Amino acid sequence: MRALLLLALLTAVPQALAQDTPYSLLTDFHEADLAERWIAVNDNVMGGRSTGGPTFTDSTLVFAGATNTTGGGFSSTRTPSDYDLSGYDGIELRYRADGRTYEFDMQNGERDMGFAIAYRASFETEASEDWQTVRLPFSAFRATRFGQVVDDRQLDPATIQTLGLYIFDGQDGPFEIEVDHIAVYIDG
Repeated sequence: MRALLLLALLTAVPQALAQDTPYSLLTDFHEADLAERWIAVNDNVMGGRSTGGPTFTDSTLVFAGATNTTGGGFSSTRTPSDYDLSGYDGIELRYRADGRTYEFDMQNGERDMGFAIAYRASFETEASEDWQTVRLPFSAFRATRFGQVVDDRQLDPATIQTLGLYIFDGQDGPFEIEVDHIAVYIDG
């Protein structure tokens, strides 16, 4: 059943940016229960003062809030995922943003010293109303604990349990990124 659901999700709306670099959608934010599945995790879990979380408008995810580096300085949003992403080369996001640096976050249940490991790859955005696209190869994802790289282990795309966005760029102030889709891609 899981395999059929994955196959249906990955092939339901196949598109291509360029003919030599195909991608398959994981989500384009049309699902009815998005607000129930995407959650916010901010630095207030450890006494910080940052705010943020997801909202959904016009079939996009808007991740917005404000970071405060006194006591933490991070905000994140994530959703459960049981996709087997093996056979793909990385994650693609189509977005428009505010010029800050974000990270795409994936977790697979691994732990280090009792704490969850998150695999993250950062990407700088350009402040623009125009849609932009970034591709993050799986090889760019680093194993982190509390935002710090822990070792050189590599992400296994077959084991993903959560997908998310994270901001921890050392800046105070408002942030906003609007995401049109999250996809996986294969290098041409």
